[in-house]
Amino acid sequence: KKSTLRNRADSLCSQLARSLGRCEICGETDYNKLVWAHGATRGCKSIRWDKRNYITCCSSCHAKIDANFALKWEIWRKLKGMEAVKWIRGFTPAGSLSIQFYEKIIKKLNEELNKPEVVSKSN
Repeated sequence: KKSTLRNRADSLCSQLARSLGRCEICGETDYNKLVWAHGATRGCKSIRWDKRNYITCCSSCHAKIDANFALKWEIWRKLKGMEAVKWIRGFTPAGSLSIQFYEKIIKKLNEELNKPEVVSKSN
């Protein structure tokens, strides 16, 4: 059950990130090239789906920031602010999360996706 909920939360957050419609780094607009990139590893499950911990970028920019730690945090600082960087870097991977935690995250992500300003695109 938890893995199903985690996968659903991942799918919703990916849709939400991609609904921005462009790479926040280079401006790429091809929806199929857009990905959900994390500041802290996805293993930090307690912040995995938090807006401060992800950006929308193309797969090319994602590879560049994953290969260059300093560049990654400089981009995060520019896009999210220094407070977000400090907040993210204070987390470490968490252990098991409750079903209720996943259900709460899914509800929040669904609410975000259903906001009028979010344009949903199909794959």
